[in-house]
Amino acid sequence: MAQLAVRLNRIRRASRRSISPELVVQMRQAIEELRASKAMTRVLREGHEAPPFALLDTRGERVRLEDLLEQSRAVVLNFFRGHW
Repeated sequence: MAQLAVRLNRIRRASRRSISPELVVQMRQAIEELRASKAMTRVLREGHEAPPFALLDTRGERVRLEDLLEQSRAVVLNFFRGHW
């Protein structure tokens, strides 16, 4: 665990040098808006049942959760945030 803390501190220091002060202000405002929205009170927790939904896969094909569950007993959902 200590190694992780050291690595995270290094990342924080590097970020402070590379991110503009204006962007830091925007990021902090976005964080506060998220906190104020109480979005975390509405997220699913481990073991909770997901509502029905459909998303596009990497080939642009529609994939429905219901269809995946018919093929298997379990589905692992992993969401990535970022720019590709």
